[in-house]
Amino acid sequence: MTKKKIKALMKKNIPPYIYCGVVFLLGILLGYLLGFFRIHEYAKLPALNFSWSFDFISTVTSLTPNPKFLSDIAAFEAVLLAFFIPLSIEIVSKISERYKSEVIISAFDSIWENKILPWLLIFNIIFAISLRFLVNDDGLLGFWKICAWIVFVVFIGTAVIIFRAIAKLKKYMTNVDYILEKLSQNAKEIVKQK
Repeated sequence: MTKKKIKALMKKNIPPYIYCGVVFLLGILLGYLLGFFRIHEYAKLPALNFSWSFDFISTVTSLTPNPKFLSDIAAFEAVLLAFFIPLSIEIVSKISERYKSEVIISAFDSIWENKILPWLLIFNIIFAISLRFLVNDDGLLGFWKICAWIVFVVFIGTAVIIFRAIAKLKKYMTNVDYILEKLSQNAKEIVKQK
């Protein structure tokens, strides 16, 4: 593809995770084709040493999380669910009232972070509390250890999503040009429909 085609593709409003998915699938396809045609046998590449990855994996799996952190995660996420989400909705509705348009609320509700965040928080709170009651304090083994790590990883992912949501909320609060652009896009769509 040429640079112009790539730039034209990037100007379309395609979410970045779609690009990541396409690149991932292309990588899998390329790896399959290279393996299918046994390119590695013809290329005579030197052997790669991946022992460091096994050392890393064994180190990570040897770490056993303390089950008490599950209560902390559940409490922190419950506070976010109770305060951040209603507060962000209130802020956006006040901005919408200022401009007397429902476009701002619908644009804010259509952001994927705002759609997934409450469900992710509820899932992780229920999962963390369930694990806290099902697991003894003396340690985690096997399946429970994996579940505790899943709760922790989802917690980190939730923190990243909250950071992105706060950045977008800040854009709604401070960037008047962004709001006016949303309003003008809505007006153009209404004119096109008529």
